[in-house]
Amino acid sequence: MARSGPPAASGVPALFRRFSPYLRPVRGPVAGVAALLLAAPLIAAALIWLIKILVDEVLIGGGLGLLPLLGAAYVLAAAGRAGLGYVTTRLDASVGERITRDIRVDLYRHAISVSPGSLPDRGPGDRLAHLSGDVERTQALIYKAPLSLFADLAAAALFMALLLLLDWLLTLAALLAVPLLALASARNAPRLRRAARIARRLTSRWFALAEERLGATPLVHAYGTHGIETARFAARCEESRRAELRTVSIEAWLALLIESATALGGLLVLGVGAWRIAEGSLTVGALVAFLGAVGSLYSPVKGLARAAGRFQRAAAGAQRVSDLLDRPSLVRERPAARPLAPVRGAVEFRNVSFRY
Repeated sequence: MARSGPPAASGVPALFRRFSPYLRPVRGPVAGVAALLLAAPLIAAALIWLIKILVDEVLIGGGLGLLPLLGAAYVLAAAGRAGLGYVTTRLDASVGERITRDIRVDLYRHAISVSPGSLPDRGPGDRLAHLSGDVERTQALIYKAPLSLFADLAAAALFMALLLLLDWLLTLAALLAVPLLALASARNAPRLRRAARIARRLTSRWFALAEERLGATPLVHAYGTHGIETARFAARCEESRRAELRTVSIEAWLALLIESATALGGLLVLGVGAWRIAEGSLTVGALVAFLGAVGSLYSPVKGLARAAGRFQRAAAGAQRVSDLLDRPSLVRERPAARPLAPVRGAVEFRNVSFRY
């Protein structure tokens, strides 16, 4: 994994390619997490189908003989989903933490290896911000965000197939909200990335100031500048607060648009479903199962609508890490440099004088 080279990558695809080598050592576990994420919506779809059978065959049809079998199947599926969630959480955390560790170690190695003056001098607090939040967002860019995107796509495809199996006309009604979700995401993603980058930069500023001033507390006491330093720190914290609020505001507005679109889609499904039940072309159990599947579908669809925002927020931190990793050292050895001869470690002073 090179620590110097061409100018830093820019843009989500370029940044993903820049940091994708960190995925190679964990390819097997990543595939395992992906397989587990595929199994989760399958179990959820099975539970929805069991509810359909319960309503149509037992509650309305009176087939009480099926109740023990359906109950046992439901308990087994629910237990399987709980166990699957536990294993997925453990494995996912293990993979994510390993990627984070590798990026952090490489960034630290590069920071202490390049010659003084090679990296921007914004104080040690800024370096610590790179090693903490920016590294975690870089991991999110190459692992968490793509994995969430994969899981949402797989779940959306599965529940879409289930909806079509239950009733194609209701499926068309449910899909009317999807274009609104896509439009809301596309319009807000660039704004979210800009706001996230500004917020990360301003956060590192108060971090750097705190690191510097807390290390010089004796000087602050000596000169009596407590009020001045507190006011300066408060001003930087206020800048960071406003930047974070701008980011949260964009995210909240996007969430509002998504929730409004999904609510309208759900209301339309209820209306069309009631009409089809009245005319006898849809069973009550099918409508109940359809509503459950729609709720399960809208969750990954919301995730897909927010995917661009997740990638943009992660790219804001990854860009800062890339800027440092790809910055070469100002002092380099010559290609034909000879190895340093063994030294004895002795120090000799010549023509040295001292006067006080």
